[in-house]
Amino acid sequence: FTYYVMSNVGRNIRFIREIKNLTQEGLAELSGFSQRHISRFEKGQAPVGKKCLISLAKALNVSQKTLLTFDPSSLLNNKKSNSK
Repeated sequence: FTYYVMSNVGRNIRFIREIKNLTQEGLAELSGFSQRHISRFEKGQAPVGKKCLISLAKALNVSQKTLLTFDPSSLLNNKKSNSK
C-alpha cells in the first residue's frame, strides 16, 4: 500500500468504527489488535496488510472492499442532493 491508500483505509476504518459507535478500544478487542495499532491504522501511520484488513473487516462487519474503497464524502453528497 502507498501512504495515500493507507490514509484512505485508515479514514475508512475510523469512519465506519464511529458509525458503529465503537471506540478504538472496542475495535481493538473485537479485532485482536491493540488500541495503539488501531490508532496508527486510522492515522495512516501503519500499513494495513491483507491479514489486518481481513480482521478489521470482520470486526467491523463490513467487506474488505468497503474498507479499501468506501468514500465517506459520498454520504454527504447524497444528503445534499436529497435536501434539494
